[in-house]
Amino acid sequence: MKGSEVVNYLTRMIEFYKDRTPREEFQYCCIEDFVLKNGLMFTGRQMEVTKGRIKECYCNAWHLADGRRLVYVEGFAVGVIPVMHAWCVDEKGNIYDPTWEDGREYFGVPFDLAYVTKVIFKKKTFGVLDHWEDCYPLLRGIGDFKCKLRIEGGIRYDEQGKGGGGVCNKGITESTL
Repeated sequence: MKGSEVVNYLTRMIEFYKDRTPREEFQYCCIEDFVLKNGLMFTGRQMEVTKGRIKECYCNAWHLADGRRLVYVEGFAVGVIPVMHAWCVDEKGNIYDPTWEDGREYFGVPFDLAYVTKVIFKKKTFGVLDHWEDCYPLLRGIGDFKCKLRIEGGIRYDEQGKGGGGVCNKGITESTL
């Protein structure tokens, strides 16, 4: 993962925010910190899917995952620069991006779709990471968000900046590609 645009961006943002966290009850200093500590780098093939509307990635990904054996993922991806984004993956870690044609790097948190659905119906808008309406519950360590499906092909970040092995996020497994 050395040289990853997304990981470099996430670590720079964490460095910026780490001393600026407003409350003690926050377990993560910012969204980037949550994503880096709970997410995976997905390096699988990009699969062809029907594209939804541009700038509606959270809605597009939720609709794609609903009723299919795909996992909803939110995190950061690179088109031109690293930005917050949502996409889906299958159990092999292949990427299904229903919004972008040309994403290059995908680093995100696989979410349980029931959790995502509950949050979006509560806040009446798509997306779960930037849930300021409820004082960022994920950053406070609140919510059973973890996907239960076993996913191969995602690489977990470790402090040395390289992929790790083993099991993370309640049964989500990453390969050591």
